[in-house]
Amino acid sequence: MAQAPSPLLTSQDLAVRIGITTLFEGLGLTLHPGDRLGIVGPNGAGKSTLLRILAGVGKSDSGNVAWRSGLRKAYVSQAIPFSPESTVRDILHTQLKKVFGTDAAEEAQLRFEKHLAKLESEPDLGADEKWLSELDKLQHNLDSNHSRNVDIPNAMAGAIRVAGLEELAEREVRHLSGGQQKRLQLIHSLISQPQLLLLDEPTNHLDVETVEWLEDILLELSESGFQMLGVPLLDEVPEPIAMAIVSHDRALLDTMANRILEISSGEIQFYNGNYEAHATEKVRRMEEARTRNQRLANLMRRELAWLSRGPAARTTKQQARINRAAVLEVNLHSAEKRAADKPSVALDFNASMESRERNSSDYWVTVKENLGSQMLFDLEGITMEHPGGSDKPLLMKQLSLKVKPGMKLAIVGPNGCGKTHLLRLLAGQLSPSQGECKRHDLIKISYFDQHRHELDFNKTVRASICPEGDYVHTSQGYVHVMSYLEKFLFARHDAERTLKNLSGGEQARVLMASMMLEQGNALILDEPTNDLDIPTLQGLEETLVNFSGGVVFTSHDRYFIQRVATHILAFSGLQSSDGQGYYHWTMVPNLEQALGLLAALNPVRTSASKEEKKSTDSHSKNDSENQSKSNKAKITFSEKKELEKIETKIPLLEDKLAAATQLLNDCYEQGLTFTVIQERQELVKQLEGELASLQERWEILYSKI
Repeated sequence: MAQAPSPLLTSQDLAVRIGITTLFEGLGLTLHPGDRLGIVGPNGAGKSTLLRILAGVGKSDSGNVAWRSGLRKAYVSQAIPFSPESTVRDILHTQLKKVFGTDAAEEAQLRFEKHLAKLESEPDLGADEKWLSELDKLQHNLDSNHSRNVDIPNAMAGAIRVAGLEELAEREVRHLSGGQQKRLQLIHSLISQPQLLLLDEPTNHLDVETVEWLEDILLELSESGFQMLGVPLLDEVPEPIAMAIVSHDRALLDTMANRILEISSGEIQFYNGNYEAHATEKVRRMEEARTRNQRLANLMRRELAWLSRGPAARTTKQQARINRAAVLEVNLHSAEKRAADKPSVALDFNASMESRERNSSDYWVTVKENLGSQMLFDLEGITMEHPGGSDKPLLMKQLSLKVKPGMKLAIVGPNGCGKTHLLRLLAGQLSPSQGECKRHDLIKISYFDQHRHELDFNKTVRASICPEGDYVHTSQGYVHVMSYLEKFLFARHDAERTLKNLSGGEQARVLMASMMLEQGNALILDEPTNDLDIPTLQGLEETLVNFSGGVVFTSHDRYFIQRVATHILAFSGLQSSDGQGYYHWTMVPNLEQALGLLAALNPVRTSASKEEKKSTDSHSKNDSENQSKSNKAKITFSEKKELEKIETKIPLLEDKLAAATQLLNDCYEQGLTFTVIQERQELVKQLEGELASLQERWEILYSKI
C-alpha cells in the first residue's frame, strides 16, 4: 500500500505587523493536494502579503512556512513580470526550454549527483528511508528528463492555443491588453506544472470573457490536471493541483474554492466549502456571537447590580466574584471593540430631479420633479467610429437605447469593443459620428472613471473631498469632512495622504465619496468593482439596487452584474454592411445569455466546439454504420429493474465515497497513525472500485434503451 501524500505546505504561527497595526498573527495553515483555498478580506487586511509569504517571496515577522521537498510552486502576482519588449512566442519558448529542454535535464542530473554525494560524508544515510525515498524521486526525475523528448515548437503552439493568443504570438507584451497579458502569465506558470498554484487577484481589470476563460482553465486543471497543455507530465502519478486564490470575485470563489480563509481586522477565520458556504456559515457565526455578547452583557449587568449594593456585600469571601466582574467587563469591551472594528463602507446614492420655479410671491423656489416618469437618456441611431482609424470596424452602428429611472443597464463585452466609449458618450464627453444622444434637461450625471482621470493624484484625501472649509454637503445635510471620510474607512491620519500614495481600492473609495456629494440622478460607472474588497462591493451593490435613478455600468464581476443589472446590453460580434465592418450590440434578458454570445465568439472555444462536433459526427456515422450491420439489442424487463436499482445505488455510493474521502483527509490534520491511514485509504479505494463498476454497468444498460 502506497503511503498517503504528505502536505504540500505547512505554516505555523505566522504574524505580520506594519508599525503598531497587526495584520494577522498565530496563523497556521496546511495545504494538501487538491485543496483550493480562497483568501478573502477587506483591502489592506494582509491577503496579498500572506500569499507572498506562502510563495516564498515575502517574509513574516514571526512564524515559519515549510514546503514539501522539491515542491513545484507558481506564484501569479498582480504585476506582469515579463519584459515589455518580449514577444508572446519568446516568453513561452524560454519557459518550455527551461522545463523540457537540455537545461532541465542538466539540473536534474546535478540534483541527483548532489544528493548522492551526501552518502560519502554520511555512510549511515544508506539505511535512512527518507534519504532513500528522496533518491528514488530524483532518480525518477532524472530518467524522465532523459527519456522525455518534447517537440518545443509543437508544445509552444499548443500553449499559445490554450491561451487564446494565436493571432498575437509575435506581439510584444507592451502591446497586449491587460486580459491578454494575464492569459500569457497564467499559461507561462502552468508550463512548469506546479503542484501548488498561488493566484493574487487574477481577475482584476479583466473583461468578463477573460474571467470566464480563467475559470474554465482552473476548473480543467482541478479536474484533469495538465493534460490540456499537450506536453509530457512531469509526475508519473500526478497529484491533484492545490491552489490558493486571493480574489474579490465571488463567482470565481464560489466555483473554485473548497475552503475559505477570511482575514479581517487582525482576525483569521477558516470556513469549509465555497464562497456561498462561507457566507452562510459566517451569518450563523455572527448570530452566535451576537447571542453570546448579549448573554455576556446580561451577566455583566447582574454583577454590577450586586456590586452596587454597597460595602456590606463585599466581604473577603466575595473577592472572587468581584474579580469575575472585572474579567467580564474586559471580555465584553473586547467583544464590542472587535464588532465595531469590522470594516464597512457607508454608501448611499440618493437620486432626485429638481427644477427652479417662481412662487406666488415671485421668489425662486426648488421644486422636486417626479423621477419615475422621466427619460434620462434617449439614444437614436448612434454610430461611433473606432479611435484606431477608419480602417477599423465602427464601435457601433445605428444603435438605439433608452435609459429610465430605476433601470440598471450593464454593458458586457470583451476589452476593446467600445464599452467605455459608449459610457463617455452618455456622459457627454464624446460625440457620435451619426445619430443623437438626448438627455433630460434636469439630468445630473455622476461619472466613475476606471482610470480615475477625475482625481488629482497630488491632492490629499481631505482636499479631494473638501477643497475649502471643514464641512461637506450631503443628502442628509452638512457633515464634518472627517466624519464623512470615516464612512469610507479613512482614518484621521489618512486624510493628509496624497492620492498617489493610496492603493487602487482606496482611490476608488475617494472617487465614490466624491460622487456621492454630487447627488446625481444618473450614475455612469466604468468598472467600479476593480480593486474593491468584498465588504465595499456588497455596500455598492446594496445602494445601487435601491437607487431610484438610472445606472449604466460595465464590470467584469459576474456576481455583481447578476445582483445589480435589470437590463444587459451585450456585444454580439463583428458584422458588415455596405462594405463597412461594425460591432453589433444586442439587448439580452440575463447574464447567462450574454456569456453564451461571448463564448460563441471566442476563437478558442469555437475551435474546440468544431473539434467536438467533428468527433461527434464521426461517432454518429460509425454508430449508423454499425446499426445498419446489426440490429441493436433491446433491454429486457429484468435489466430495466437492474437499471432502476443502480440509479438508486449510485448517489448513495457517491455520498459514502465523499464521507470516506473526508475521513482520509482528516488523518493528516489529526496526525493519526499510518495503520489508520492505510485502513481509510483501502476503504476509499474499495468504494471507488464499486462506484466505477456500477457506472460502467449503468452505461451498458442505458445504451440499450
